[in-house]
Amino acid sequence: MIRPPAVAAAAAALLSAGLLVPVAAPPAAAASATTAWQNGAFHVDAPNVVRRSDIVLGSPNAAAAQSLPLGNGTLGVAAWAAGGFTAQLNRADTLPGRKSPGQVQIPGLSAMTGAADFKGSLDVYTGVLNESGGGMTLKAWVSATKDELIVDVTGADPNAQQSATVGLWSGRGPQAAASGGIGTLAETWVDNQEAGASGRTFGSLAAITAGGRGVSAQVVNSTQVKVTFTPNADGSYRVVAGAPAWTGGDAAGTASNLIGQDAGAPESSLLSSQQSWWAGYWANSGVLEANSSDGTAQYMETLRTLYLFMEAASMRGTVPGSQAGVADMFNFGQDHQNWTPSATWLWNLRTQISANMSSGNFALNIPIFDLYQNNLAAIETWTKQQMGGLPGACVPEVMRFNGNGGDPNPGANAACSKPGSPNWNALDVTSGAEISLYVWQQYQDTGDLNFLRTYYPLMKDSAVFLLAYQQVGSDGKLHAVANAHETQWAVQDPTTDLAADAALFPAVVQAARLLGSDSALQSQLTTAEGQIPPWARTDYGRTQVLAPSADASGTDIIAYSYQPTAQIRNSENIDLEPVWPYDLVTDDPGTLHDLAVRSYDHRAVTGGNDWSMDAIDAARLGLADQVAAKLVSITQGHQVYVDGLADLGATVGTEAYIEQISGVATALDEALVQDYDGLLRIAPAWPAGWDASGTVSVQGNTKVSVQVQNGTPVTVALQAGSAGTLRVRSPWPGRSVQVVDGSSGAVVVQPTSAGTVNVPVTSGRSYLVEPVDALTTSLPFAQVSGSPASTAKHLGNVQIGLDAGGSSGAAPVISLRAHANGDYVTAESAGAQPLIANRTAIGPWEQFDEVDQGGGWIALRAHANGKFVTADNAGAAPLLAKVDAVGTWEQFQIVHNGDGSISLLARVDNDYVTAESAGAQPLIANRTAIGPWEEFDLITD
Repeated sequence: MIRPPAVAAAAAALLSAGLLVPVAAPPAAAASATTAWQNGAFHVDAPNVVRRSDIVLGSPNAAAAQSLPLGNGTLGVAAWAAGGFTAQLNRADTLPGRKSPGQVQIPGLSAMTGAADFKGSLDVYTGVLNESGGGMTLKAWVSATKDELIVDVTGADPNAQQSATVGLWSGRGPQAAASGGIGTLAETWVDNQEAGASGRTFGSLAAITAGGRGVSAQVVNSTQVKVTFTPNADGSYRVVAGAPAWTGGDAAGTASNLIGQDAGAPESSLLSSQQSWWAGYWANSGVLEANSSDGTAQYMETLRTLYLFMEAASMRGTVPGSQAGVADMFNFGQDHQNWTPSATWLWNLRTQISANMSSGNFALNIPIFDLYQNNLAAIETWTKQQMGGLPGACVPEVMRFNGNGGDPNPGANAACSKPGSPNWNALDVTSGAEISLYVWQQYQDTGDLNFLRTYYPLMKDSAVFLLAYQQVGSDGKLHAVANAHETQWAVQDPTTDLAADAALFPAVVQAARLLGSDSALQSQLTTAEGQIPPWARTDYGRTQVLAPSADASGTDIIAYSYQPTAQIRNSENIDLEPVWPYDLVTDDPGTLHDLAVRSYDHRAVTGGNDWSMDAIDAARLGLADQVAAKLVSITQGHQVYVDGLADLGATVGTEAYIEQISGVATALDEALVQDYDGLLRIAPAWPAGWDASGTVSVQGNTKVSVQVQNGTPVTVALQAGSAGTLRVRSPWPGRSVQVVDGSSGAVVVQPTSAGTVNVPVTSGRSYLVEPVDALTTSLPFAQVSGSPASTAKHLGNVQIGLDAGGSSGAAPVISLRAHANGDYVTAESAGAQPLIANRTAIGPWEQFDEVDQGGGWIALRAHANGKFVTADNAGAAPLLAKVDAVGTWEQFQIVHNGDGSISLLARVDNDYVTAESAGAQPLIANRTAIGPWEEFDLITD
């Protein structure tokens, strides 16, 4: 959306603080082109462009799977409306299991979330969750400057006592304590259970206090502490929950020092640092606005913006905030973790690394680079032990946080482990090359020689290993048996190896020259570059190896390896790895490009997992229609959470994945601007019918701002970060193009119709590339702007936010304690497994909405996943929270027993629900009479 200059000027003072948000007038329909370029700068109303992507709640997000993300990069929070307000605290450094410090609950906020006029939104420009209803308001945020969650409330009854708790669950063993107005849960453990364990001590600490009158903390039980208080006279109060890094010590002192005076500090002082940090972050990020008549472009823009928000909220600690593509820092499933939380899969980080670079957020990659560089000695040791004594670093694709590849025993699924081959990652030997190439790319983008010096040892060691692992054959070429990533195991000359060689060897040579080191290695690598075999070709059916000469037939494609008929183990398009991320195929017309396009058109996997790189590959190959189509299909196939996050498949689980939206961010940036080979391409694959205004970071510490309107670039601006010559492919082929100094207007490049324009640039100056027959400087000025989102967004079957009139928080929240064993009923594994009575404390999995169905029947909606509990298979199978709408199987009658307990009678079979085998087995409706196993205490507080 474009804001007229008069409106922009009037709003400037208010917008400078990023606090007040004026609503822009709607744009004129299909008007003539405008430009956001003026006086040497590209003008973006960042607060309102970013707020176009706010997550709007038209109804309470009562289910844990509807949680919204908050965070500061080291402390992440998943917040939802269960029990009034629930927030799970998460850290990445609670290894090896990435255990949660606890869940916070504020039951008094049920009056707000249960109100008919409830509404809410997550302001992604400031990282603040705003909610209101029933005369109450809430502001919740994770402080940008310290590891604490702050919840500010107004409109409460000033005379009614309130409480807030932080609790853990069965299987955890914290020390629960209370001191004055602060309650703490502190726990430590030793990493000594898994193969490759570090022996280090880790832990978690959660602290809670409140700002109000008569604040008092107490221990509720071994896994829960509570603060009670009365609101201030004006009905306001604050809850502060801290969760700092913790490996033991004085819990009370640590908590007190962390929280300080924050419980009583003015809200404005706490929000000031919050707003300042986030405003700075967005000012330095490449913001993108996209519009299309069907709303698809806006949806993709929102996913990209939400990615940038969540990455900043989760990737600023000492350990990467994501492993295996999972959004660990926004976990809502207690301690349940997908995959192996002590390890990191590099494949699943690749789109995050790329999107961080193209958006200019280079610092967010440092935890990832440090994971490998800081463990380099351990990786070298692992390589010698597991790869036949070879030198250098075989970086494990699945690498534990302390630098080894897992279980080294023969047959075990260790990474970079000859004894473990054949297996998923045993001979996957290119992860070192891949992470090294990201290091090189980040150096190229930033020009930071100290950065390169720090991480060059990783690049060097990765190249040394590949040289040692591959042997020169009788044909004079390098050969090896290795994995084609996870798709083929132990095959001859996989394409991943050949691509890694071709990309890494020259990069290491250039890096070594810049640093004045390793002349002998430079010579070895230069020789090896000429010894890399060509990629194997094959036919569309992948039945045989074809020579490169088969390219002339126009019917061959890139093979996964020189054994194209080897068993396929995973759904990866290995034939497209040379396109991205190895940057070995351009969109320039020719035999190689045609081969890659055929490989794309005949790829074995279309879509597939949430990390699918179809849209990115399409962008690199210049296939704009495929970029749009694949962004939509991948999103609709995997985005199952209302905060924009996805599932590896298409099922709501206990933890969401971030890798799908990082893939969206990468694809959008690649479609708008590319320069991977030193040639700057403008809108090389931007979808037809989508308008865009955005900034992308490229090589030389340079930023490129582009506007596309009605299918044509109208603004191409360069903000040079270093001196040199930029090679720019003409954005207007066949038309005369000139380049002018952005500030003075002086012509820097005289009008030319050449396909490539060489632009001499000086660091710190801006330049405008423009067609001579339609000068950008002659267009009307309108800064890039927008309006905060006001409703949920929809893209076919998926959505971001919640519509009005959705699930209501007004239904009573209950828990059930089984008389069979005295334990609470839980929707096991966040509802993925049947209900069972095996919990000693109440958390979200143990809470259910009691939803009236009329006629004396009720339904139970699990807070674990927002699904209704069903007497599955007409009562023949255990109770399971899996249904979106209530039918006969989902209805129960509450029967009140003489001892005050209740029983549940299932409507579908007229049998009572029992805690089978005295609670040792799941609940099932199969009893005709009530006994102790069929009795439950109904807990409402």
